[in-house]
Amino acid sequence: MKFEQFIADSMKRVSVFDLSNNDLLFMATQIQDGSLSGTVEQQEVTGMNGIVIARLDRSKGASVSWTNGLIVTNGIATQAGAEIEDATEEAPIVAPAIEIVELKTDTTATLPSAPIGTNVKVYKVSKTGGQGDQLTLAATAEKGKFAIDGAEITFAEGEFTKGDKFFAIYDYNAVSGTKISNKSDAFTKSVKVIAEIVVRDVCDDTIYISKLVFPRAKLSGDFEISLGEAANHPFEAQALTDLCGTDQTLWNWFIVE
Repeated sequence: MKFEQFIADSMKRVSVFDLSNNDLLFMATQIQDGSLSGTVEQQEVTGMNGIVIARLDRSKGASVSWTNGLIVTNGIATQAGAEIEDATEEAPIVAPAIEIVELKTDTTATLPSAPIGTNVKVYKVSKTGGQGDQLTLAATAEKGKFAIDGAEITFAEGEFTKGDKFFAIYDYNAVSGTKISNKSDAFTKSVKVIAEIVVRDVCDDTIYISKLVFPRAKLSGDFEISLGEAANHPFEAQALTDLCGTDQTLWNWFIVE
């Protein structure tokens, strides 16, 4: 069957692969919108009085972009050329904690995790829920000072009462979760992109899952991730020409049965 006209219904999924070994780097599966763009760089040829008499095509470009409704961890890492580190019991990640902790007695409280070292900051919670007076770490608890043993923290009599809250700021060893490190000297590398696009036959309404393939592309390192209720994750991949091969294809769109 030959497809002369069809409806591009939606972008279903985008998969991004490592060019060196074809390993899957990440998938975007909750796509809100997408687009395919093409560009041509032209050089004008002018005649008498500056009249344009020809436009010579010099180079072509293409890009595919999409916005995912969820933030993709491996997607951020690929865009930023970043490293991903997964925490385990054997190899924990040093992570920051900013906690609001409630006293279980008039003088004691338990932090969610045991701090690393002695760089532990404690502040009373103000009436508006913000930063109040600071208390400092000491060997023993006394007025304006606190002591700590593992995750157990002790205050002087009269400093708080049971049920009061305070801010605790410290570093701890996280044994689960992920750390993404975006370094100034690391950048995204070339990838292969396959976008699965739902298309519909205009005559009989038959639906096909087409494949838009960029054999060689560069993910843009310029991105802005919306945070909050309208959180989403945008991507853009720009086609590259393979100088090491004879095939100069920017992309292939497979609309097949």
